This record gives sequence, structure tokens and C-alpha cells, in this order.
Amino acid sequence: MQRRIITIPPGLLRFLSLDWTIDWRGQSTGQSNAGHSKLVYNAFPIWVGSPQVVLSDAGLAQWRAVNLQAQGRVGLYRIEMRDPIGFRIPGESRKGNAFSNGAFFNTGVGVAFQPFGLAVGAVAAGSEQMRIDVSPTGIAPRQGQIMSHDDWPFAVTWVDHVSGDIYDVGLQMPLRTAIADDATINLRGHGLFEATDDLMGRAEYNINRVARPRLSFREVLNR
Repeated sequence: MQRRIITIPPGLLRFLSLDWTIDWRGQSTGQSNAGHSKLVYNAFPIWVGSPQVVLSDAGLAQWRAVNLQAQGRVGLYRIEMRDPIGFRIPGESRKGNAFSNGAFFNTGVGVAFQPFGLAVGAVAAGSEQMRIDVSPTGIAPRQGQIMSHDDWPFAVTWVDHVSGDIYDVGLQMPLRTAIADDATINLRGHGLFEATDDLMGRAEYNINRVARPRLSFREVLNR
């Protein structure tokens, strides 16, 4: 079944808290007679997150429309994994970029701002490091930053400055798809996620028309 992908517009979700992390999917098999615990790890760890957001007025109605399009756990959400401790551009508008005439959508948000770098050399699937050129933005990568390629996110574990705007970075989790030379690397990670339950995103609001739902996402591997 081809699952519908719904892209969450930039600036729609105003985050109150964030907790993006990797679920290694370990399962306990109990303890041995010697008292040692035994764990089995799934070969396919996934990214998970349960951000709390604030929505109001038109944004609340727009989120309802986005959320209902997903039909519970049927559709996929393409999420920009905003993470201010890992990647932040001074002065960047939360609304996204305006059109060439300076206008925004009637909801008050613009088109997505996509900071990116370029892969220097081809990188094989399973690699735990890569070289990137950040000259399109000029902003050096940071340890702990979440990046992505083709909606497969990964975190930066270490950074080594090579020269100019060229950096070597360590990766976790190891690349799950090969990356071609000069391919685009999103410096703020994107991923494809599904809701953890059918009622995820239900937003309760009061007379002030403000809601603060806690969302719950898990990465989807079968696409």
C-alpha cells in the first residue's frame, strides 16, 4: 500500500518541548542464572519524538486539517526535526521564507526554509562518517546536530574541520542509504514519521482558542 505523505508546513507547530532521540528497540529476554540481564537488539532502530506544541486560531484549524489527512496511523508525516540546541540560524523567521513579492500564505506562514550542505565524495550505506561542504550556508556543523538525506535522519557525533567550509563528521545512526557525491544534505534533519496511536494530535482548546497538545511520532522504515 502506498501511504500518503503529509508535509507539515514550516512554522505551523510552535514547539514548547522537544525530545528527538533514537529508539534502539532493545528487548529483555530475562536474567541468566548468574543474575546477568540479557538483551536482544532489533537490527532496525528508529527515531522517535514526543514534542509538545502550542496552536491557536487559524493554526489550530490548519493542524486539524493536516492531522485528519493522515487518518490516524495510515498516513505519514514529513517532519522538519527542529532542534534549536543542534542547529540554529540567527535571525531566521519561524514563518519560513516569503514569496518573491514578500507575501506569505493566508495562514501567515511561508515556504520552507531549507538550510543545506553538499556531500563531498560518495558515501556508502552503513558508513559512520562523511565529509560535507557547508558553503551554501557557511554555518559549521555541531556535535549533536540532526541532519538528513532523502528523509533519512542521522545525528552528528563528532566534527573535524578539514579546511574552509569542508568538515568531516561522525554519524549515528550509520547511514541507511547510500549518498552520491554532491548530494544535498539537509542541515536540519527531516524524516518520515507515523503517529503512535490513532488519536495522536487531537487538540483540546478552550474559549481562548489555544491548545497545547503533546504529539507522539515514530519513524517509518517501510516507505
